[in-house]
Amino acid sequence: MIPVRHLAPAGSILFTEGGVGSEIRPAVLTAAWDAPVVIKRFADAFQGATLMEHRDCIEVLPICGMMTRNCVVFTAMSRDADPFRVRVIGDLRAALIAPVHLIALNALGAKTEVTTVAEVRPR
Repeated sequence: MIPVRHLAPAGSILFTEGGVGSEIRPAVLTAAWDAPVVIKRFADAFQGATLMEHRDCIEVLPICGMMTRNCVVFTAMSRDADPFRVRVIGDLRAALIAPVHLIALNALGAKTEVTTVAEVRPR
């Protein structure tokens, strides 16, 4: 697991450094062990970020996160994601309203595997 942290420009409503939503939850960091945290500033976690520097340790690219219709969709559909088996974990996400989330997951199903936490959790 490689945690990705979104930071927005100063004055943004969400994700400004030190502001609301800018920190990765401690439980996620614990689950990631000592993995490096990738900082991103765009919806696509590959764009302008260092995620591809870690591609040698990635075979399956699990994606989950805030705003299914933004960060999750843009990262999963990125051309940079093409070399990986992309797996969107549909129940680890946030969306303003459920129908928007479900529409985004349905669209992602054409290119990615959409799964749940229970399906990917090690036994």
